[in-house]
Amino acid sequence: MDKKLLIEEIKAAFTKVEYPKQITYDISGNHLECLEVENMFRNKEWQSLPNNFMFEERSALFFFSPEGFHYYLPAFMIFSLHDFVGADNIPDAIVRMLTLPTEVDTIILANAIKEYRLDKTISNLDFSEILQNSLNHINESINAFIKRAVLFDSQQGRAVFHYLEYIKKEFAYNWLNNEPQNAIQRYWFQFKL
Repeated sequence: MDKKLLIEEIKAAFTKVEYPKQITYDISGNHLECLEVENMFRNKEWQSLPNNFMFEERSALFFFSPEGFHYYLPAFMIFSLHDFVGADNIPDAIVRMLTLPTEVDTIILANAIKEYRLDKTISNLDFSEILQNSLNHINESINAFIKRAVLFDSQQGRAVFHYLEYIKKEFAYNWLNNEPQNAIQRYWFQFKL
């Protein structure tokens, strides 16, 4: 798919998504990052976010409520399509948030620790504890993914599928473990026409 057509597909698919009642997952005022994201994005429509704003607020993707993620995702996808390299870690964050987590992710982490000998180079970290904590949080991560994913209608799901296909193909050099394909295979494949 051509980039221009993909951007138009994303805009059309998300144009009627309502502004979220809650932008971040924590509105108690006690979570400083959520409070900052809530303040920065309040009353801002996704269609009007400038690229420099999204670059500066790129970590916001991790603090959005499911509704906030659903609402602002198209802006971040379009920004990353316009300037993949300049978007820094935004494409990685998008793919991560669009990937249904599994225990396989913990196995990949364990293999990376072993392959790069991280357990030998960073002596003050207990990597077995890190791996155990990763496994313990899998259900929580799966629930968070499902809460986000159920908000997408078929048109939006297709736009996400096409986005993942596009970045997988056009920016293959960026993905060490073919992460966009993992996201597709674990969930978004169902939106392929």
